[in-house]
Parts: sequence; structure tokens; C-alpha cells
Amino acid sequence: MAPFRTFLMQTASIVSILSTSCASAALGPTVPYGRPAVVSASNGTLDLFVIAGSGDGYVTSTGSDPAIQSTQFSAWRSLPFLDVPSEANLTAIVDDSKIERVFVVASNGTIHTLSFRHSDHTIGDSWRPIGGLETRPGSTIAAIMFDKKVQLVAVGIDGHVAATSLTVANDTSISEAPTWSTIGDVKTTNIATTGISVTNDGRVHAFVTGNDGLTYAAERNQTSDIWSAWERIAAGQAAPGAAISAVSRSVGQLDVWAVGLNDVVWTAAKHPGDTSWRGWWEMPGFTTLPGIEVGAISRQVDTLDVFCPDSTALRIYRNWWPGTGINGWFGAWKHSNSGLSLLGTSVVLVSKAPGTVDAIVTGTDGNLFHETSLSIDGGFCGWWLVGEKPLTATCDGAGTGTSNGGGQGGGGSPSSGGEGSPSGTASPLVGDFGGHAALKSRYIAPSNSLLNQRTKGSRFRRMQRSTTNRPTQIIKMDIRFLDDSARSDPLYVNLEYLGEGGQAKVYKVKRVNDRLIMACKEIIVTLDATELHLIKRELESWAMINRKKYIAEYYDASWGPATNSIRLYMPLYKGGDLHKVLETALMEKQPLHPIVTSLCANEIAQGVQECHERDIIHRDLKPENVLLSSPFKLNTQLWKAAKGEFLTSTEKRELAAFLRARTTGIPWCHVADFGMAKITSKLLGNSHHGTRATFGQMGTPGFIAPETIDLTGTNAAKFTSKSDVYGLGCLIYCLCEGSPPFPHRVEPSKRVYKPISAQYPQQFRSLVERCVSLSPASRPGIRELTSDLKRLHKQILAENHWVDEFLSSNSALPLSPSSQSRPTRSRSPDTMMSLNNQLLEACKEGDAESARAALSAGASTSAVGSEQFYRYSPLHYAAKGGFVNVMEVILEYGVDINMKTPTLGGTALHIAVIGGHYDAVDYLISMNAFVNAKTKQHMTPIWGAVLPEGGKFDEVMLLKLLSRGADINAPNNKGWTILHGLAVEKDEDYVERMRVFLRGRK
Repeated sequence: MAPFRTFLMQTASIVSILSTSCASAALGPTVPYGRPAVVSASNGTLDLFVIAGSGDGYVTSTGSDPAIQSTQFSAWRSLPFLDVPSEANLTAIVDDSKIERVFVVASNGTIHTLSFRHSDHTIGDSWRPIGGLETRPGSTIAAIMFDKKVQLVAVGIDGHVAATSLTVANDTSISEAPTWSTIGDVKTTNIATTGISVTNDGRVHAFVTGNDGLTYAAERNQTSDIWSAWERIAAGQAAPGAAISAVSRSVGQLDVWAVGLNDVVWTAAKHPGDTSWRGWWEMPGFTTLPGIEVGAISRQVDTLDVFCPDSTALRIYRNWWPGTGINGWFGAWKHSNSGLSLLGTSVVLVSKAPGTVDAIVTGTDGNLFHETSLSIDGGFCGWWLVGEKPLTATCDGAGTGTSNGGGQGGGGSPSSGGEGSPSGTASPLVGDFGGHAALKSRYIAPSNSLLNQRTKGSRFRRMQRSTTNRPTQIIKMDIRFLDDSARSDPLYVNLEYLGEGGQAKVYKVKRVNDRLIMACKEIIVTLDATELHLIKRELESWAMINRKKYIAEYYDASWGPATNSIRLYMPLYKGGDLHKVLETALMEKQPLHPIVTSLCANEIAQGVQECHERDIIHRDLKPENVLLSSPFKLNTQLWKAAKGEFLTSTEKRELAAFLRARTTGIPWCHVADFGMAKITSKLLGNSHHGTRATFGQMGTPGFIAPETIDLTGTNAAKFTSKSDVYGLGCLIYCLCEGSPPFPHRVEPSKRVYKPISAQYPQQFRSLVERCVSLSPASRPGIRELTSDLKRLHKQILAENHWVDEFLSSNSALPLSPSSQSRPTRSRSPDTMMSLNNQLLEACKEGDAESARAALSAGASTSAVGSEQFYRYSPLHYAAKGGFVNVMEVILEYGVDINMKTPTLGGTALHIAVIGGHYDAVDYLISMNAFVNAKTKQHMTPIWGAVLPEGGKFDEVMLLKLLSRGADINAPNNKGWTILHGLAVEKDEDYVERMRVFLRGRK
């Protein structure tokens, strides 16, 4: 009975882990989340729905269990499966039967709905499709109850706004084949967030920001299904597709909010009887993200609460309209309980009873947080991690707030028909939101800006500093906060100063926990508004495309108030930047060989395409902003080989290794430095509409497109994806000719193009010339450009016939005219076996030079060892010993980094993890090793960190893999997760360590 008893005890420990750390039948939601949906079906209750980073849906509730505090959320419960994008946005409403309806756009672009009944926690059997409209996967749907039907408003894939009404058939189903009608002719981005509101006078209203940046409203009444034409909301302009939040605080009254072009919140209003909109009025005090949804709600008649995150300090700010008889807004935005929000997330609000407000937001660590207010005068209490017991002493109060600009609003009360201006002036500012003039006076206070407003001990900032010896995991560019007195980052050790540029210095550093060698970009912050905006933009943009093949990676970021600097941590790219390659070629008075030029152009274009497909324009493409994974000093050797000149054995070996590595698909060029980048999903919408040059001239002279230069002072400069095509064309031209195509001091209309020299193919030269056309319409699109550059690179390789011979000959014969006609000498089986054995032994011993010599002499990278069981290849032996230098040599010869052993099916990453080789694991992952590759028993590399050889629990390795995307819930061929394996394989002490570890990750 003893073994059975032990198993039960271990299983109980696992249950404890699950209930304590994740509160779900599995491990629960994986952070971060998309936009959550929160509703209240009955007085005092809340239901919170999310789509987690894994793409799975979950729900949690308050006020349903008498054993749990009324403000504490219950354990997470899984929703039925639906193929949706990870972090998809949700919307939810409560119908007249008290059934909650959740809406999401699935991966196929179809809207789906799911029912939930709070009274008995009944979840619908499945998500039901709502046909008739194709939308962008994961986008946000607007929904509200109107005339006993569910009114939906969404943006179609073509950018038109459409609406439909859904009849609730019974308490668990809803009509699934509605008729959609297009509202007017305004077009917007196909991921725009539409707004919706009911004014309780028989009308429902829809809101949208068009591609022209203008804000619009439309309405219909209960007697007709026909929507009115779009009406422009006052005189103001926002970013195309910017979210408009709308609230009705009394019958016939509408208040709306949006973020203007100056990244400040603005508001407008329409009173009963008005024939046109009033506003817009600026609500200054902090800057937020372009186009973000402003959280707004009316908790009781004639009151308003507004929430919005700051883009620099990532704080959450709150303002409110106290009600009739109060002359204007509260006036000063105040910190809402010192909470910090994840960059790019909005605050979702709900009222669970008259006079109350609950707020939900995603924190900097990706977890959901909650705060609550029981009265307009009582302030907010929180923030609490959803699922944890709330604290009682963390209320912000409604007294004097932390003013960040603006005085007591005046200009009349809502009841008198004179909407008070939140900026403290009676008249609204007409024109663009903030416009050019507002940018000059943007409020940036050194004492309150960026990250100086840090509150120690804030539960909302869960990663402010590390108290354990574990590496920090940065999923979406969270910023760690160092102690006020810290002049260095305790998680890293500076090893070497590498250089500087602008306000940034670059260092070679070592991460303390796992000894990973990295690069640190330290930016000294002067608290200038433009500089803060660029830093914010770099973090935002890089986070959206981090870990793409031809994009330079970022791992971590920290803010040090003592040094007034932000430190950005990234891999150490040993090849430096592309500008150094160009400088070397100029010093050697030898142009870059067409093979190298076309290779770089091809890979950079693929990186730029990754940006554009995620709605990001780089805006500063130049050789200095392209990092190389390995050095290049072989330009002269390439020209010698092409001309048939003699090469030494060392030159042949180095050149063969370079060509093999560059033909295996392993990325060499990495697009970096997104300080100038602009997120266009909220600013562009499509390639026909540009974003204004917010801070004057952007980019680097010689590489910036002519349409982005504002020579008139009218702020008419426009950035589009074609601006990046121009920059890329200038970059490629620079690689060919040593300098950009046009002197930057010459006006665009007077520029004369000098063709690229004839040593480059004609089609290649013509393509570059198209890229740098003065007219954006004459330039190719990025997809066309990438396709053409791929084709031309293959063509250039094929035209250099010696490349094929060089790659096919393991011995890399001399390429002199006398030796090219010499037949290749075949090798005997005994010779091959001897060379293979030399290679295998070199890999076992970590002898990189001997491994290179064996490979150069003809040894096979597919050779396997003589052990009957493991049958390792050279790459696997190198991984077993943790020999990064040997793996680098082997991969130069075109080996598949994810090749598996013939017996167990393990990859090099599996083997390096089991051996506890941190540097080898970092290197393999950086070279695109699959972090979730499976053996024949369906075990992923993370199993090796939990159950390694010798039985030692490797917490550092576990964290390393989790931070790179390892799935801790991946089952093996028996259906066991790692936790199951622990319960079966390990004793109680071991399980306790895992429980402590999971608690720490929580």
C-alpha cells in the first residue's frame, strides 16, 4: 500500500500547485491577454472573460460563492474551444433574460458568440457562428442591447462599418444568420474599434474614426432598421481607426472620448436638443498611445468616470465628472492607485450596482488586475491580481489628486447646456486634436514624467525588481524598475564598452543568472518630449515584431532613476552593423560583391515586410540599423573567386563556410533600431493614407523619402509603407555605390539619379531605381519588392557558376584556371570512415579546428556514432558537450538545426537542456531551434529541465525555456503534462520545489 499512498500524496501536491498558482483544471490562462470583457448580470456580481496568450478562452466570476470575498474572483474556468488568434479581443453584454453573450472574431474572420448564465455558471456548449460579415481575426466587436435585441456593429474586411440586430430566440441561443447593413460610405481600418451607445430615448448610436482621421457618429431609432448618414463629430482629427468611447449619462445625452494626433485624450458632447456636436475639448496632463480605447462609464445619472493609460510611465490615470451642480470635470488627472498597465492595453469598466465602478486592465507582467469604487466620492480600491484576495488598505480616495496638468474645469455644468472644458477654458480648441500648435506646448514635467513616479510596493507592478536569482522574462517589453539609488542593473554585469551613437551607449554585458553574453543599449533620457516619445515608440514597435526571423531581438528592459536611463538588452550580434561592412569595402577600394549585396537586400526586405504585415513603418532604414549575426571580411575573396584567381587553402575554407551558411536559410541580417518606427494599424489603415510627421523630419538625411520632408512648414509630410521602400532602395544603392543616391541637401525636384554600375545585373539595378522614385506610386510594394529580390538573389548565385562547384565540393578545390578543369578525386570508404570518425571525436572533445579540418577534407555532417542506442550525429555530440564553437562550425555546412536522433528522436536542443548547458541552449534558440520540438515520446525540451539526468531540478533552465516560448502544458505520448510526470517520477520534496517555483512565477 505504501507506493499507492505515496502516489496519492504526490497527486494531492499537484492539485495544490494547480489551485494555488493557476486556479484552473489545467494551468489556467497563459499571460498576456487580449482585451477582456466584463459584465454584471445581477446586482453585485461580475463575470470576466478573456482570450489568453495560448488562444484559449476562460471565465472567472465574483459574488457567486459565499465562501469567497465578494470582490474576489473565483477560479478560472475554461470556455469551449474555438480557433481564435492569441490575445483576441472580446465583447460581452447581458440580454433581457439575464443571459450573458460573449462575442469574438475567430481566426477565419467570422464573428462567434457564446452564452453564459451567471446564476448557475452554465457555459454554452459551443461557440456559435454569426454569418454574413467577414472581419479581421481578433478585432473588436461593438455590442449593446437595444429594443430587446442585440445590436452589433463591426468593421468588415473591406473597411466599411456594418451593423445587424440579433433576436434572442430563447435563454441559450441566438439567431445565427442575420442580415448586415452597411452604415454610410465612411471607410476605416479593418481593425478599427467601433463605439456604440444607447441614449434611452429610443435611439442607438454608432461611432468610428475614418481613414481620413475624422470622427463620425450615426444613429437609428426603434421604428426603423435604417441607419442615418455619418455625421462628423465637431472639428477634430484623430489617427485613422482610433477608438471612440461613448457614454450616455442621462436621457438623450452623449459624451465621447478619443485620443488625438498629439496623443492626448479629447472629449466632445451632444446634449438633448442639440443639432450638432460640441467640442472637441482637450484633457491634457499626460500622453497616451495613438488610437487607444479610452475607458469611460456613467455609474449613475449625470456622472462620468474616465480611465486611460500613460504611454511614458505606463501609469493609469483617472478623471471624473462628479454630476449636476458641479462646475466641470474634477480637473486634474490623478494616478489610479499607482497601477501600471501593459503598453497598448485599455481599461475595461463595468458598473455592478448603481453608484459603483469596477475596472479591469492587463498589467505590465501580462496578468489581469482589478480595482473597485463603491461611490463617486469614495475613490478606487485596488489594484488586485484577479483571483487573489483583495486588500483593504489600497484606496486612492477622491480628494486631491496627483495633478499632471490642467486646473478645475469650468465653463458651465451639463445641466445648463454648457459643457465644461476639462482644460480649464470655456471654449473648445478647434481643428486637429492638439494639432501642430499643441505639440509645442505638450506638458512634460521632469518630476512627474516617464518612470520617476514609481510607487514602491505597488502590487500592480509585479516585476519591479528581482529578489531571486532568476532571469527576468520579458514577453511584451515590460520595463523593470531599479531601486532609486541603483546606478547599475543588478541582473547584468558590464564587460566591455562597444560604442555610442546619439544619446545611446552600447555595452557588452553578461546576465548574472545564466551567464548569457548580451548587448545593452543604454539611453540617457533628457526628459524631452520628442525623445520620450521615440523611446516609447521603440519599445512598442519592437515588442510587436520581436523574435521574427530577420528582426533583431530584444530580451529585457529596465529603467534606472539614479542614472536617468533606460537599458535595452538584446543578443550580441557578433558581426556588428552593415555600415562596418560597407566601410571595409570602401577602405579596400572594392565594391561589395553582388552576391553579398543581393543577399543583404533580400533579407532586409523580408524583415521590412514583417514590419509592414504588422502595421509598422520603420522610417529609418540605413546600413547602421542592420545588425549581422556573424562578421564579414571576405569581399576580396569573393571577387577573386569570381575572377578565377588563386585562393589559399585558408581563404577557400573561410569562403566555403560563408557560402554554406548563407545558403541554409539561417538569417544573417537583422533589422534593428525602431526609435523612429510608427505603428500604423492605428495610424494608417492602408497604403493610401499616411500619418503626419509628428515631430518634423524623421529618419536620416540621404535615406528619407522626399514626401516625408516638410519644406513648407504646413505639417504636410506623410509616411507610408512606400516611404520604407524608398529608404530600403537608398540602403541597397549605398551598398552598391558606397553612398546614398542623392545628396540630402539637394531639393527633391532638382535631384539627378546616377545609375548603379554595370557590375550588378540590369534587373537588379532597375529594381533599385524604381525604389528611389520621387513618386511613391512608382515604387514597388514591399511584397513585390521582396519577391523580386529573392528571385534576383537566386539568379545572381546561378550566374556565378563557381558557387555551385564550391558548395558541392567538400574539399573546396583551388579555383585557379588550371585547377578548375581538374576532376574531383573520389575517396575510398575507408578514407570517408576515417574522416567521419575524426569529425565525431572532434565534436565529442569540443575541438572546433579539428572539426573544421575534417569537414573541409570531406567528412559528412550526417555521420553517426558507433553507440548502438543513441546514434548521435556531430551536431548532437557538440550539443551534449555544450560546445558552442563546434556547433557554429557544423552549422556553417548547412546542417538542419532541428535534425533528430534516429533512436529517441531528440534534437540538439533536447540534449543541451538535459546536459544543463545554458550557453548552448541560448545559441541553439538564437539559431531558430524549435523550443517545443517533440521526441518520439512527444517530450519537449522543457522536460529535460524538470527531469534532467541525475535528477537535479534546473530552475534556471526552466525559466530560460519558458521565456523563449516553451509550453509547460505540452503532453507526452501518455497524455501527461510535466506536472503529471513529477507526481509519478519524483518524491514530495521535489514536487514541493515545483510548487514554490510556480508560485514565484505567479
